[in-house]
Amino acid sequence: MKIRIFSFLIVTIVSFTFVFISAAYGLVNINPSSLKVVKSQTCIVKLTYSFTQIPYDGAWISNLGIFKIMSAAGEEIIGINSSSLSVEIANASGRVSEILMIPLSVIQKALDKGKNNFWYEREFSFSGNFEKATLNVFITTSAKATFSISKVILYFKNGKTNITVKMHSKDLKAYARINFTGSGLLKGYWEVDGRVFYPVSCYVSTQTTLLETPDTPSLPTFNAGTHVLRFVITHPQVYIELPALVYFVLAEGEKPAFITFSLFSPKDEETIHLPFIFTWEESLISNIYLIQFYEKETNKHIFSAYCRKPRYKLDERLLNLIFFPDRQYLWEVKSFTDTGVIIGQSEQRKFKIKPSIEGK
Repeated sequence: MKIRIFSFLIVTIVSFTFVFISAAYGLVNINPSSLKVVKSQTCIVKLTYSFTQIPYDGAWISNLGIFKIMSAAGEEIIGINSSSLSVEIANASGRVSEILMIPLSVIQKALDKGKNNFWYEREFSFSGNFEKATLNVFITTSAKATFSISKVILYFKNGKTNITVKMHSKDLKAYARINFTGSGLLKGYWEVDGRVFYPVSCYVSTQTTLLETPDTPSLPTFNAGTHVLRFVITHPQVYIELPALVYFVLAEGEKPAFITFSLFSPKDEETIHLPFIFTWEESLISNIYLIQFYEKETNKHIFSAYCRKPRYKLDERLLNLIFFPDRQYLWEVKSFTDTGVIIGQSEQRKFKIKPSIEGK
């Protein structure tokens, strides 16, 4: 009798599916857990890390945040945020937040790799223990992006950020041009001298909207002097510095007079890195200044700030939102008396901004 021996080869086929990394690792959660960004625009978002059921109390440290994509070779770093975070864990819990800027360079690197998504990862450590949290980021169109404010420009009907009017003037008007991604309910209010003047609530969906101060009630002009006008946004949450306008109500018979004063830094045609502190000559009879920025090519006003000291720090978060690398800009400063009369005007200077350090 012949015995036949059969050999069986069993093959198991496993189907692999890429699963995006979860937003929560272990005992750390991140809010928001996901974000939709526009491919042509820097994004700024507030992240909150919540720690629960942590068995070790103490200061948990994260030295940096890392932007990553999944490639054929595995996880690949496309950017680094070198700012550190520290959270104090007490009674097994803790909370810490950061304002994260997602640079255009990171978004572009993901697109260059053929990816429309990436993630931002932070690892916290304490005495050899580690916890990790991740934000999922998806690249999309402006209409489908997370509802957020990207730029706010304020100006009066004269096209400038300051104006002088007579007492009891009724035709003073101001405008707010707001750029945004996504769509949603925009809430805020016009504010005069720190007090709510007129509330605003409207649904926006066209990526830019123009708001104006009402005809009734008109902006208050019954008190002579300096008045600061702002448009304050309460929803969605805003992470860029909101501009301010200054208007001056002249008393009966009062006339403005001008003097010139010097700008200190940056020097004319200097190339700077953000953040940068702009400085100018201090006025002995004025403590109110307005610094204004313009595009040199078009002389179009793009940003201004009201301050009471002869210096102003231009924040790096404005890079790629209002200011762009390698473009030339103009800046100037005006000064005013406490009664709102313009008494000082600087010359204009030119400057350029260097690109941000890679990964910043």
